[in-house]
Amino acid sequence: RRVYTFGQMLTREMALMIERGFGVRPIDLYGTTETSWVGIQCRPGGGYHVPIHRLVIQIGKIGSDLPARGSEPGELILTDLTRRTFPIIRYRIGDAAGMTDERCPCGWDTPRLVSIEGRLADFLVATDGQLVAPTAVGLGPFHSDGTFLDFRVTQPSATVVNFQFIPGPGFGPGTI
Repeated sequence: RRVYTFGQMLTREMALMIERGFGVRPIDLYGTTETSWVGIQCRPGGGYHVPIHRLVIQIGKIGSDLPARGSEPGELILTDLTRRTFPIIRYRIGDAAGMTDERCPCGWDTPRLVSIEGRLADFLVATDGQLVAPTAVGLGPFHSDGTFLDFRVTQPSATVVNFQFIPGPGFGPGTI
């Protein structure tokens, strides 16, 4: 029996919820509407194996045409080798990720996305201009344990970040 997830970032909390509900650990597929799946989760090696037979993946420095270094997260740039009528060449999909060419312990000899940071449009901007990935905010545990039923983080200006939430049954004095 297998459960595959696709379409939204799979957090550790969501994976645990799926495992409790179905009795198996989910296998996550990372993909896009334009190119289908871009990576399949690898448990032994971590990250997501890239289907090099049909995609060329490049990681560019965010806000630049220069390539990212090593496994440094940057902007995901895709070239789809299977589309014949409407080719997708060096398409910036708006996601940030890091990639490595290091050999995987599982034996599969393909590049791996080692971090998927989320949509660039969802990043916060620190006062020094550095981008802060949505995954760095780390609110997932509060959502899955009932502390918050839902939440939203917005940044209306360079020095203000708003956190709005609907308290859940686990919310109480000293929560925040």
